[in-house]
Amino acid sequence: SSDIERVTKTDEVQEGDTPSVKVERALSSPHMLAHYAVLAGFCFVGATIAHVQISTRLICSSCPALYCFLASLCFAGGENMVWRIQLYLITFIFLGIVLHPNFLPWT
Repeated sequence: SSDIERVTKTDEVQEGDTPSVKVERALSSPHMLAHYAVLAGFCFVGATIAHVQISTRLICSSCPALYCFLASLCFAGGENMVWRIQLYLITFIFLGIVLHPNFLPWT
């Protein structure tokens, strides 16, 4: 019960907020700090130690902050933004299916 009260007291989302304001507040909440720390750590390792293929696989496969950001764009951007993001992801998948087995550089 005290956790529920604490969340409602610190929650910044208010009645009448636009979807983009709700998304902005959700992405900047303290609950996302751990995800951003993981993302920053993997970016640092990828920039200093790892090969570009390893770093992109590491960052994209284990950082939920990227997927939270894509979901927030879909939520706040409307139908047109959802269509664009889906088109990008589908294109990325099919290019990977064609390029990777042909030993072309693809991450």
